[in-house]
Amino acid sequence: LESKLVLMLHPKKVQLATFSSGNDFLGWIHFSDHRILRTTAKRKMFRVIMEKNSKEETLQLYLGLPEHGNAQKLQQVVIKDIFGHIH
Repeated sequence: LESKLVLMLHPKKVQLATFSSGNDFLGWIHFSDHRILRTTAKRKMFRVIMEKNSKEETLQLYLGLPEHGNAQKLQQVVIKDIFGHIH
């Protein structure tokens, strides 16, 4: 980078990771063939559901979120454990 593009990386801000560890972006960890919801995003999802007293709109939002990645098990947990207790 330095010789060809005349660019320097900040020594304390460079993080090297393997390809298999995925790329963290917008609440998801993206891999070459799938994506999973970040753990902090899952925790926030359950916290918000509990804080909002599980309003229908909040539940519908979080039921749709797992459909954008490989999180069908998480969707089933929301349906069974949280959505099931309300209805």
